[in-house]
Amino acid sequence: MFKKIFLSISVLSALIAFSSISFAQMREANKPWEISVGLTSWTGDHDDAGFDIGFILGIDYIIGVTENSMTFVGARGIWGSDGFDSRTFGGHIGIKFNLGEARGAQPFYVKAAAGAYNTELSNGGSVDETDFGGFIGIGYDFDFGAETTNIPAAFELGYFFMPEVTSIDNTGFYFSLGVRV
Repeated sequence: MFKKIFLSISVLSALIAFSSISFAQMREANKPWEISVGLTSWTGDHDDAGFDIGFILGIDYIIGVTENSMTFVGARGIWGSDGFDSRTFGGHIGIKFNLGEARGAQPFYVKAAAGAYNTELSNGGSVDETDFGGFIGIGYDFDFGAETTNIPAAFELGYFFMPEVTSIDNTGFYFSLGVRV
């Protein structure tokens, strides 16, 4: 667990320092809510247990925006079933850092978040654990719709690490589509 906390704090600290965030310079986002849906592919113990594909649903609220980054708070859920059920829910705080000068100039970004999550495994009975978790990903921003009704959206590919339960780890890759509203 200490390794996960250290890794997440290190990644978030590096991204914050690298993006030169000045909280005094932050402004509000035009469309502050981002809803994302996607698929997961577990690694480790979940993969060994036969979990192939799971589902992910997330919602983030953008706290502030600078020229090339944004901070957010949000919640995520991850579900899967294969002989037994795995369910993870939790909340996080994170940063999204554009890899170019500004969002419109360079559509690629890095996103990292960490927070408290609860993982429950059930097969008749259930066991759960609340602990530290998070994710890190790389994505591509784009707009769709008519010029007057552009909707910001993003494809994202990343890695998640959630609380383990009775020594069964909960890690894997995800692919999601997000829409800002």
